[in-house]
Amino acid sequence: KDDSRIGEVETDLFDLFASLDATDEQLDFPIVYASGRNGWADLELDGLRSDMKALLDTIVDHIPPPKPDDRSEFAMSVVMLGKDDFV
Repeated sequence: KDDSRIGEVETDLFDLFASLDATDEQLDFPIVYASGRNGWADLELDGLRSDMKALLDTIVDHIPPPKPDDRSEFAMSVVMLGKDDFV
């Protein structure tokens, strides 16, 4: 958009992390430019903008997987989503 303020938001985000006493590793966070409405994400501001692959790849590359708790008992939640105009 013409009225976007990307640089200002990036600076504000960095300042927020710094004010929260983030480590140097945390301050070196990746930036993904994205539009959910238009269905694209890219690591470059003027990238291809073809799909959301860059966002998913960044999450997979930077977020560690959960650590399983082998000592806990089995638990499962079942959810059924549905719509009924009568109910």
